[in-house]
Amino acid sequence: MNQSDLIQQIKEAFAEVPKPYNHFGIYTARAHDEYEEPTEEEQAQDRMLDRYDLTPLQMHECYTALSFLEPAGFHYYLPAFMILALQQNEIKEKALKDSIVFESTDFALNPTQNLDLKDYQEKRFRRLTQSQIDAILAYLQQRQQMHSWNHKFYEKVIHYWANRRGADLLT
Repeated sequence: MNQSDLIQQIKEAFAEVPKPYNHFGIYTARAHDEYEEPTEEEQAQDRMLDRYDLTPLQMHECYTALSFLEPAGFHYYLPAFMILALQQNEIKEKALKDSIVFESTDFALNPTQNLDLKDYQEKRFRRLTQSQIDAILAYLQQRQQMHSWNHKFYEKVIHYWANRRGADLLT
């Protein structure tokens, strides 16, 4: 599957996901990561910005957001972070091209082994539909091709999502 087809698949799979009612967005999540309260300006940005209007710089500034968003926010913003990661090679500015935001997106899809975090992660993942899981699998397979040096990581994460997809088919 080529990149533009995959991006379209991701957008279609997540098209019906509403923006979180409480506007707990990436700037609020970043503030929580820094043990701060979000400023009024950050809260306004969270209310205003659509997930697909976020710039690479904004996502870079909030690279930890996926780890700190509530389940509804994770569900809403995940496709935007996935799409940005797929477009990594198209980013011209070196500091942004080398940003940790790309790896943090993949890390957010990695099943945790930490017992204290398993329930938290499950609340996020259980919101995902079959078509969203299919899009995540296709995304991870593409990222594996982009990062062959990290093959074992992607193999493990792809295996998890393939099993989850199979389990969802049985229920």
